[in-house]
Amino acid sequence: MANQIEKYIGIPWLMGGRDENVGLDCWGWVRYYYEDCLGIILPTYDGISKFENGTKDCSNIITHSPTYADFERFDSPQKDDIAMFMIGGFPIHVGVVVDDKLMLHADDPRGVIVDNYRSLKWKSRLEGFYRHKDRI
Repeated sequence: MANQIEKYIGIPWLMGGRDENVGLDCWGWVRYYYEDCLGIILPTYDGISKFENGTKDCSNIITHSPTYADFERFDSPQKDDIAMFMIGGFPIHVGVVVDDKLMLHADDPRGVIVDNYRSLKWKSRLEGFYRHKDRI
């Protein structure tokens, strides 16, 4: 597995980024991974809705979008599921599960990194895991 994910580590972070050569935000990263590894093309969602305070709401991408039927929520993750996290009380961060405790996600300012989604930092923020219909 290490060789499979190693090529992604260090892809630059960029708010609103959708090009892996320039930089990716968390949704841009998930889109890139899904297309590159799974052959699943996800929408760009360049116009992600915003709360009044300007915070991007990633939950709209998965749970309130026209493609919501493309995802199902699970409590127990599998490899390649999307993990959604609450930041500041809002579901605004996503990553890709790569094993029973690790995820790859785009982090400001470090870019794409490996992190333990069961760590104290992430466990309390976990909103849920989402699986694409083509993987069920």
